[in-house]
Amino acid sequence: MALYEAALKHSEGHPALLANRAAALQAAGRALDAAEACAKALEAQPLYPKARLRRAKCLALAASVASV
Repeated sequence: MALYEAALKHSEGHPALLANRAAALQAAGRALDAAEACAKALEAQPLYPKARLRRAKCLALAASVASV
């Protein structure tokens, strides 16, 4: 995570960095944080397909965990 944070300091709001950070957060079991990172990527590039798909998957995962 620290490397993504450092990269984002240099390229704030870069959609690919935010989407990759979301993938790392998702792998770490932090689905809501990952969905938030995807939302930030979509603010910068609203039609970014990887960010849209990952956000949907993360929100679905968070909802399934919350319903257990």
